[in-house]
Amino acid sequence: MLFLHIHSFLGDRFARMKVNGLVGDCIESFLGTSAGTVLGPLFAPACILPKFADDFVAVSVDSEDKHMVRNLQQSVNELVTWSQECGMALNNSKAKVMVFGDSTDSIDININGNAVEQVDTQKYLGVMLDPQLNFSLQADFAVSKVKRAAAKVYLLYDGREGIP
Repeated sequence: MLFLHIHSFLGDRFARMKVNGLVGDCIESFLGTSAGTVLGPLFAPACILPKFADDFVAVSVDSEDKHMVRNLQQSVNELVTWSQECGMALNNSKAKVMVFGDSTDSIDININGNAVEQVDTQKYLGVMLDPQLNFSLQADFAVSKVKRAAAKVYLLYDGREGIP
């Protein structure tokens, strides 16, 4: 029964694009799952954890960098193989490496021979992360969003006698 449910979910799917109010023709979608679907992460390789929609994270915890690098590279290689088998392309420019904790060592991970950028901060699922996980960057990010929203409201209100 589950197989039939998944088959139904993946079969007879169509997609179309809407740009500036113009809607394109429907085309049949043969590969992958729609972005943001609940079932999408179920089809990703087991080495990639955690999974959320179309955002994948490979995690490795080890006291020795060489073991951590080996495990991460193996996960990336499995993801590359999986994506090629499914006819999907990885966006190498969106891939990042981040080390949490006190390590200052460079971590060399590559996708198809291209080095993955190592970063000190990263926004993941709307949360700003830093190596110490102290979330001060997240607080600053949230405050800046509130300030921008307040400025927009102020522009609506400024020069008027009020908003009805």
